[in-house]
Amino acid sequence: MTDMLQTFVDDSGRKLVHVSIVSDDEDPSEMSIDVAAISGFQEMSRFKNRVSGWLPIDSLEAVQHAKSLSKLKAIIPPITHTGSVDGGGDEAMRADLARGAYSVDGSGIKVGVLSDSYNCLRGANADIASGDLPPNGQIDVIEELPFCSGGIDEGRAMMQLIHDVAPMASMSFHTAFESPEGFAQGIIDLADDGCDVIVDDVIFFTEPMFEDGIIAQAVDQVVARGIPYFSSAGNSGRNSWEATSGFVSSEQSYGDFGVFHSFGSSAFQRLAVSAGTLSIVVQWDQPFGAVENDVDVFLFTLSGGSLREVARSAASNPATGEPVEIIQVNVP
Repeated sequence: MTDMLQTFVDDSGRKLVHVSIVSDDEDPSEMSIDVAAISGFQEMSRFKNRVSGWLPIDSLEAVQHAKSLSKLKAIIPPITHTGSVDGGGDEAMRADLARGAYSVDGSGIKVGVLSDSYNCLRGANADIASGDLPPNGQIDVIEELPFCSGGIDEGRAMMQLIHDVAPMASMSFHTAFESPEGFAQGIIDLADDGCDVIVDDVIFFTEPMFEDGIIAQAVDQVVARGIPYFSSAGNSGRNSWEATSGFVSSEQSYGDFGVFHSFGSSAFQRLAVSAGTLSIVVQWDQPFGAVENDVDVFLFTLSGGSLREVARSAASNPATGEPVEIIQVNVP
């Protein structure tokens, strides 16, 4: 099973974990006071009543005692929705024909881009020199991925495609990978930077599927300001399953975890997997913060007619307040 926790050890030897902290207090000043009192906490982003950052593990108790802070959770890294081949968007969208027929080239337009990173691989100057990106004066990097942890510059790749389609457009970049809070605030920051259009290719597995979370709320805010917003759909329809909940006979259970959910006529759903990281995300339609049902997810292998448990996600959902369970495993 993969380690979904993001951790690092600072110069003093303290181990820190990447977390979101939520406050139920409507007064943001109270949250600020309590967050500032947490020893060693390194704040990264803030959106409404939520703050993300790096928390020393030995300061966990301080969060529990803070009056205005109601929830603490580890941040699970997001993914980008990218393809495996180089795109031909300019020709496919016939943008090349439009530029000639209507004399449009992106002049006077600023495009905001949210993705993992812009220049963690140090290739931006070469792209500018080769004409794959506009000159530096037409690019604003509002926030790069902190520490460049895992960044492969998908943001810069998106900007190359935009430059092909609208060569005279200027662009702004903001990482969406730091946290959901940072993603949401990045959307607002790009709008405040004067972007006329905003795009992203990122998804956090903990984003609510049945209601608007903070990222969707931020999108609503900029759309209300007249800014079109586009997000990569991901083409994951064939890798998903949705149905009205139901349960197999109460006689079929697994240890102390209750009765099985029914995938049609069976308590099991077969998965065909390939080498790499397998992510299984289960959500159900109950409000975040008011979850009534506790759902657990188990992954088995079937060999010679026998089942062997490989991984499980069995958090107490009424306690976490989130109708989400996530499993990630490495498939050899």
